[in-house]
Amino acid sequence: MRFKVGDKVRLKKGLVIGRDYGGIYFMLPMKLFEGKILEIEFVDGKFYQLKEDKEKYSFSDEMLEPIKFTKSDLRYGDKLTLRNGVSGFYRNEETYIDGLGEDNINDDLTNNGVCGSRLDIVKVERPRKYKTVYEREEEEKVREMTVEEISKALGYEVKVVKSHE
Repeated sequence: MRFKVGDKVRLKKGLVIGRDYGGIYFMLPMKLFEGKILEIEFVDGKFYQLKEDKEKYSFSDEMLEPIKFTKSDLRYGDKLTLRNGVSGFYRNEETYIDGLGEDNINDDLTNNGVCGSRLDIVKVERPRKYKTVYEREEEEKVREMTVEEISKALGYEVKVVKSHE
């Protein structure tokens, strides 16, 4: 099973009524949820039930696609942590973090300002013991640079030493 209770998913568009998707038949009333963001309410070994579906139809992995945490998922009081380690709070579509404004946040929680990725939101925690609801999965990146490139990036000359003894 790909999803767990509480996960946000979207019912895929273009599913065919009467067709079997992972052992579950797609029926006409299920089409009402097509393309909508939904929440997993119940998980059984083979199917899911959705919080928004009062009739409690069964949905399979093949019918659903994951929804990533986006800017629209931010709620009043969320604690936001940036890549540079600075934290602040989200209030009424405004952030209270130095250097980060609402207009600087892309939908995927990256920063679109001149400060670059150091102001990307990497963690979102909800009030009430600040439960983590989102944490960016970082790709390990190794970038090879010459001493000249490092100096240029930093804006001053760099000398490589073995240690600072």
